[in-house]
Amino acid sequence: MKVLLLHGMFCTPWHMGRLTEALVLQGFDAHALTLPRPRDGSGEGLRDHVEFVKSAAVEAGGAGSVALVGHSMGGLICLLAAAELADRPWMRKLALLGSAPPAGVNGFNLANLFAFLPAVLGPGARHLMKRKRYEPLFMSRQDEALRAAAYGELVSEPRSLIRSITLGVAARRPRFAAAPRFQSLVLAGAGDRATPPSVQRAIAKLLPGARYECLAESDHYGFVEGRGSREALRALATFLSNRG
Repeated sequence: MKVLLLHGMFCTPWHMGRLTEALVLQGFDAHALTLPRPRDGSGEGLRDHVEFVKSAAVEAGGAGSVALVGHSMGGLICLLAAAELADRPWMRKLALLGSAPPAGVNGFNLANLFAFLPAVLGPGARHLMKRKRYEPLFMSRQDEALRAAAYGELVSEPRSLIRSITLGVAARRPRFAAAPRFQSLVLAGAGDRATPPSVQRAIAKLLPGARYECLAESDHYGFVEGRGSREALRALATFLSNRG
């Protein structure tokens, strides 16, 4: 089975590197996807990203079964892509790590409201990407060295993409006529202030038969590296190994 991993907003495959390497060391055929970023700086829309992941999954499915693993924005993209691939026999697993919510699931809370709303209604990414706002929201449990390294690798996102995800403008609610062929895992982090457990429980309810698990150590970034990542890796590896 080929495992395709997708990073979150402002991030790149660099931020998924530790998790990808850990899965490879455990014997999985794991690959971190690179979302397209046009050279003109206009950025891609959410729908473009969903189509990109679908194409990558279709290509991988030609050689066997496929698992999609998405973190944060990448989780939302993988969820929407998987919903449209639900009838494909090679689409076997979907794992969402602190996923951004689709339309119909309220993602706002007291912790993230004052960070996301100005980013949507005001100066966009410049507001949310300021270190004093970004780190407390996304990396509150990580040490200073990891915060600095991860922050230094962030990239900007177009305001239109931030709006479409934060306000649910383009992230339509996934619907399933019947139980999908693939298995689903939704991981929440007890210390995740950006996409907290309440959001992840609501997402899990959209996926018939999904397994929901809340990790005690993880903040939003801890699913992929740093504090909480070992716990997340164990849960993810167990899910991917299960033939059920």
